[in-house]
Amino acid sequence: GIGTAAANVLAAIVQGYAIATLVYAISHTSGGHINPAVTLSLVISGHVGVTRGVTYIIAQLAGGITGAALLRAVIPAPSEGYLGATDVSNRTSPGEGFLFEFLLTFMLLFTVFGTAINAESSDDSGTHALLPIPLGYAVTVAVGVAYTFTGGGLNPARSFGPAVISGHW
Repeated sequence: GIGTAAANVLAAIVQGYAIATLVYAISHTSGGHINPAVTLSLVISGHVGVTRGVTYIIAQLAGGITGAALLRAVIPAPSEGYLGATDVSNRTSPGEGFLFEFLLTFMLLFTVFGTAINAESSDDSGTHALLPIPLGYAVTVAVGVAYTFTGGGLNPARSFGPAVISGHW
């Protein structure tokens, strides 16, 4: 099998590419909202209305549950584990795990505000065609740093869905 360090790097790269791809695919319909932490920060900062933000967050949580349910359906039972639920390692205290996730989610939010929200980062037509790339990089770095300690959740919907379906909180 693949070694632990290589598995961690692979997990980070896969998640970064997945986020970049998903944001690119849905940015024209929802602005690429797939993370409740991002959506909530945009509501608080006034960039997204409360009603739209709540609607997005409900959809994001439902998507996390649906994704975990689909994952459970296709993965053989002995290997399904917690379906990717965010889990603090035995070498990390819950407080340290929270701090890891908080700081790395802040890094992701910093990237969102520095690219998607910053008008100077768009081209002449006002679009952000390359926006998914720095977001994917930010997720890759964050997951690479946190994977051993928390799994690198960074997204409450991504953590919530597997927790609901696996029953592992």
